[in-house]
Amino acid sequence: MQRYQKRHKPSNQNKQKIIALLSLIVIVLTGLTVFQYFKSKEQLHYQTHQLANITHEQKLFDSQFRQASNPFSQQETVTITAYREKRVKGTTHLFAGFTVNGRQYYTLANQLAITQENPINQSVADLGYPKIKGSKQMIKRFAKMPYLNPSRQPKGIIIHETGNDGSTIDDEIHYMKANYQSSGVFVHSFIDASHILMIADPNFMAQGAGPKANPSYIQFEMTRENSSEGFSRQLANAAYYTAKQLHHYHLPLTVAQKDGQGTIWTHDMVSRYLGGTDHTDPVDYWTSMANYYWGVDYTVDDFAQLVQTYYNQL
Repeated sequence: MQRYQKRHKPSNQNKQKIIALLSLIVIVLTGLTVFQYFKSKEQLHYQTHQLANITHEQKLFDSQFRQASNPFSQQETVTITAYREKRVKGTTHLFAGFTVNGRQYYTLANQLAITQENPINQSVADLGYPKIKGSKQMIKRFAKMPYLNPSRQPKGIIIHETGNDGSTIDDEIHYMKANYQSSGVFVHSFIDASHILMIADPNFMAQGAGPKANPSYIQFEMTRENSSEGFSRQLANAAYYTAKQLHHYHLPLTVAQKDGQGTIWTHDMVSRYLGGTDHTDPVDYWTSMANYYWGVDYTVDDFAQLVQTYYNQL
């Protein structure tokens, strides 16, 4: 009895089948690559509702993105209704759109002064919109599974909160590592008043928001601060991080909706709109801090306004 069987040469018919299969694989892979390329090159265009100040000297453009006469004789407050990317003179810019006397105008987003309607956001403005440099402490044991979107890229970001008073980032990372084998739970980053710490590659899925959301979103955790300035600085860091991630993946800045649309999600919104989880963070944390120190509420819409301010400067 022979230990090895003789290998037969494939017939011409089999060769043709193999060639056809390989060709199909190449076409599919090429198609995905082309899709990803053109998806990344799509010009952003999304709706919003924000107050902003426009000066009488500010450069404005009409609906065709031709330079237009500024209709203001002094600084005025307008309502920004949309953001739109447009290529002008060979360079792509992000523009903010508003209407005055029935006429559409646009201004460069990086020249826009958004009015911070929530006093907590204004406290971040008073700090000069701080931007701290993030750091990495990558944990190799976390699984690297590609996002399940056709582009294999995230389509937004989810905000978590640890729910533990007095717990530090180091405490939370230690707990997450120690329990990963049994729970499988992890996020991409942790954020407090002084740190933006990445522990997992955002090019791959995290496992912190249930089966309906994990395949599509970047996820980060906020630890609990115990002072008004600490909370303001943490929100600034979280907004800056969110803006950078959305900008990096060329995503619009829109708040989650019941139909599953939107790029900025709280874990609470995932529970209510997508399902697969029952957590409500960071609502209680945000509400308690905002009520205790400022006597106001703080919502994801307030946070999105802060994110947009950072986004406009990227």
